[in-house]
Amino acid sequence: LCGQLESIGMFKRVIADFLMAENKQHVMLVAFLDQRGLRSPWRSVRVRCAYLITPLIKSHRKTLVPHTEQLLAQFADLLQLPCEPDPSINIPHCGSCKVGDQLKHDNPPGPLLSVTETSFLYEAAAQLIAAGGTVSTPVVTTNEVGTVEDRAGHLFRMLLAPVFAQYGQLVELYVSESDPKTAEARGRLTKQAADLITRTSRVFSQPKSVLTPTCQAVLCEALQIMLTGLTRFPSEAWAPGRAAACAGVRAFLHRMVACLGPSSPTEQPSDSNHVSEILLAALIQAVPQLVRPLQVHHRLNGWANGGVLPNVADAEQRWHEIRDVIPLITQVILRYKPLSSILAQVEACIDADDPLGLRSGLLLFLQLIQLNANDNQFYENFLLSQLVPFCVVAPTRPNFRLTDAQFGLALNEVGNCLFVLAQKQPGLCSFLQNVFLPGQQLSNDLIQSYVGTLKAHNVKDFCTFLRGLCDSADSLEAGDAKTSTRFVSRPEY
Repeated sequence: LCGQLESIGMFKRVIADFLMAENKQHVMLVAFLDQRGLRSPWRSVRVRCAYLITPLIKSHRKTLVPHTEQLLAQFADLLQLPCEPDPSINIPHCGSCKVGDQLKHDNPPGPLLSVTETSFLYEAAAQLIAAGGTVSTPVVTTNEVGTVEDRAGHLFRMLLAPVFAQYGQLVELYVSESDPKTAEARGRLTKQAADLITRTSRVFSQPKSVLTPTCQAVLCEALQIMLTGLTRFPSEAWAPGRAAACAGVRAFLHRMVACLGPSSPTEQPSDSNHVSEILLAALIQAVPQLVRPLQVHHRLNGWANGGVLPNVADAEQRWHEIRDVIPLITQVILRYKPLSSILAQVEACIDADDPLGLRSGLLLFLQLIQLNANDNQFYENFLLSQLVPFCVVAPTRPNFRLTDAQFGLALNEVGNCLFVLAQKQPGLCSFLQNVFLPGQQLSNDLIQSYVGTLKAHNVKDFCTFLRGLCDSADSLEAGDAKTSTRFVSRPEY
């Protein structure tokens, strides 16, 4: 115990010394990688060093970037994942192992580090690789890689090579496992391997990081590896380990939408060979497998034999899968689908008497407003010219039946869209008061009330105002009253 505490104390002092001995930082870092640190016979020392190495590298990237390839080579064997689940972990949310286990003097035959500790190494190395494209320092390499971009891609592939090689092996072990408890554990281990790739690619979301074309190619390679594994997962929703394994793939796809997809809804990919098109094709392939349909013969057999409960549980799990994948689908729609096409489909829900589809579309646009309303070009080209006219006029259409509770909920989302947009773009109220509403055959008093409520009240009051306005329009329509309070049926977008 004294030896372990002495080693841990030494590494704490090493981190402090980094601030004073910049020219020796690489030499000091080597101590983390040998028997004094990550290869120590004491687990507690290995765990502590794995935890310390990430903040250490983050703080001193500029000095350590030239040694990236050398460091990767030195801890390449530490990047190997265990092929067998940790027997001390019996449930998905179990914490780390006991303190008594960490104090043992051991030399295990498998990997020295757990998946959690290995993830610290992956993240630390990814920090150096991402920093290499922005830090102007002499590059020390041991190969013939030419440009900085080529070097970044080479190092990124070098970092992920161990998990690329092992992911397929872990999937094979998982799908061939017959014991339910072990299969559940293997499914979690498969998820952890996917999480390593996801966590590593997260560094490219940092403001100063540059995702080079060669790094994009590596991520596309990871995408293919994930999809190949996904096709082999058990199709039954209740299969042990499936939920965890699918969660790993789903999280990776979320990250890839951020890394490889169009940066905003206004940026549509034009080149069919663009990497974002590759991602879109992968998403189209992946989503149906993340949410498998119920097997018809299973349902028929269940009904015929009275086995209803297993089918109910299976259907419940399917709904969980659908719920989990909806955020991913939403991101794909916002980034890839032409927004005018989405708006036309949402508008068609009114005539199709589909208030649920209408509300879902409005929720999609609400998210779009919250994320991108400050983009003036996007505001003028789509929000102001297309979405605002739809939101103002749609509730007054005859097929917008406020007697239906679901249409009432859709009206609330209309109010939310206009209210949030008015908060983010103060010019909206002026546009409504001076340009759009006067063209809708409304009286001046009604225009003042509409804009005044939107400006001065909360969203609940504005939604109440909209409901009263629509009820009034319906009453006037039925009584063939004067048109000073009636909307034009269809604006010119």
